[in-house]
Amino acid sequence: MKKKLISKKKLIGTIASTAVLAAPLVLAPSQYSYATPIGTPPPVNLDKIHTIVLPKNGVKYFDFQALYQAENIHITTSGSENVKAGFSFWDEGIYEVRALDIGDATFTVSGIGHSDEQEGYVNFTDTFKVIVVANTANPDAYKFDIVKAFDLLIQPTQSKDNTIAILQNIAPETVENTEPFSYNTDNTPPYPIIPTSPSVLQAEVGVPIDSWSIKYQIGSYFSDDYSILCYGEEEGEEEGEEGGEFTRSCLSLVSVESNASINVTPIYEGEALVDQEVVPVTEGTAYLDVVVTDHEGGFTKGHIPIHVNPYVAAPQFKPTSVVGNHFRMPDVSPTLYLSNDAEIDLNEIFYSEGDLDYSVSVEYGLYTPHTATLYLDNDASQITWTKLNELLTQQMDTQDTVRNIRGITAEISGKETNLDVYIQHTTIDPFPATIDMYQSNSAGTSSYTLNYKSDKGFNGNKMLVNLSDIQNNNPTSVTAYVYQNDNLKFDFANEINPNISKVKVYAHDSIPGNLYLDDFNFRLVSPALTPLANSNIPTVHIKRLYPEVSDTYWENRAGELGSFITSERIQDVFLEYWKDQPTQVVTVTGVFRYEAAQGSQVLLNIDPFNGAKVFQVPFIKPYVQP
Repeated sequence: MKKKLISKKKLIGTIASTAVLAAPLVLAPSQYSYATPIGTPPPVNLDKIHTIVLPKNGVKYFDFQALYQAENIHITTSGSENVKAGFSFWDEGIYEVRALDIGDATFTVSGIGHSDEQEGYVNFTDTFKVIVVANTANPDAYKFDIVKAFDLLIQPTQSKDNTIAILQNIAPETVENTEPFSYNTDNTPPYPIIPTSPSVLQAEVGVPIDSWSIKYQIGSYFSDDYSILCYGEEEGEEEGEEGGEFTRSCLSLVSVESNASINVTPIYEGEALVDQEVVPVTEGTAYLDVVVTDHEGGFTKGHIPIHVNPYVAAPQFKPTSVVGNHFRMPDVSPTLYLSNDAEIDLNEIFYSEGDLDYSVSVEYGLYTPHTATLYLDNDASQITWTKLNELLTQQMDTQDTVRNIRGITAEISGKETNLDVYIQHTTIDPFPATIDMYQSNSAGTSSYTLNYKSDKGFNGNKMLVNLSDIQNNNPTSVTAYVYQNDNLKFDFANEINPNISKVKVYAHDSIPGNLYLDDFNFRLVSPALTPLANSNIPTVHIKRLYPEVSDTYWENRAGELGSFITSERIQDVFLEYWKDQPTQVVTVTGVFRYEAAQGSQVLLNIDPFNGAKVFQVPFIKPYVQP
């Protein structure tokens, strides 16, 4: 059954002391009845609360619905602005009065509620006064003794009736304050509990704690003897009806108060309390000082432990990010055309003190476009078209492919930074997925020259690549630069590196908002590491330098290899087109002739496309030990 609190006795407010809150205070009796009023009842003047004396910085809570057995309560105030009042931000059914400084205010409560003198519901009004007295100590520990009462009574503004009301607030210094409210002892106020499996609320220095996350903790740290009777009623259900849902507790949060570790700032709009910021100010373990109610007149003060982590700022944009800066340009509609094998490293767009989590908003579908948000693994920051299609299959259970990218979100500690983008797939693909490049040596510098305006490059006379558009991630392996205006040139180091090196190349066309991106990925090898098939003879594999070129092209030019593969001593090198009949694999290679002297050196100039894509490969015939 529900808790019943019915009383016809006079209710008098008093100081909210530590003793009152520790031994949970009950404000007023309550029992909700649901009789339907017939006609307009005559107004009734109630006299449930007299003058309340509060120390400066003290707080008083009222459950007017329980006190007057009424809903639709209306309150008007007059008097000093030092008495701040309003319904609790945390619980709209609880009214709180805060004593900001010395002064007094009068409160008039009106509504339609239950009357002890009449049957059913009646219109009522009730008036009481709050007086704030001087105080410099903890307001919860304040005692309003006879000396303090006398200091207040000698003021010329006091009336006879007010004098009596003030005297009813007196509590000797040596006696614990107790609420003089008369209530049904069947209502056991809430009490703190220790959770068996606590889930400690995580917070962050300087960041307001979400109000709902605090409310969610109440049932874990507070209970009362009637918590199992808190019934989840739906329309048409009655208490005890089979099929109903029991909840752990019907308690609710009334207030969160400041302490050494927590700053609580109430935010008002006029007289209305519209928000309350709860902000941790120190790291480590802290406690939220809270007041909870059971909505039956019982109030309890207690603590909720939290863990406060160091402050982490929201993800920031890197000022050097080409992609980030491109999509934050004003007054343009930016588009990035991403080649098939190009990669965007999101860690090059955003930065933070900790590890970032990423999600990508994409559009997919061949005929009917759909949108999806794809989440990257915790330790992943690179995206390619292949990677996004894999995520789309895994997370959306579809075989469709990603058409474009519309947004990128970086997140850390619940803070997000969004970048709106429009990234399209493009068939302009100057560089292969990966390629083996030959190292430099004493025979010369190994290099690759690409006319980026040609059909081997970004395929457009109006395309432009600046030195700042070249992002060389491995400068020890390669030097990359713009060469003779229309060319990109890559000079390779004298080293062998089996790991992938990357050079990102951005290009622009005549439209300011357009940007193109492709990646040049390569490994550094030597001819000894690419020997002729089924041998250990060092070999330069010419066809492998042009993976985009068909076998038919090489077959058609098999008889003229010497016309575009040149060197000062080309006679020392045997150039061969070969098609293996069993496997149909085509190779185009260069090896030293048998009669060439050991230690012979050549610098092969390979140019089958009239300067559009040229490789220079230094080649040395090794010495053979006798």
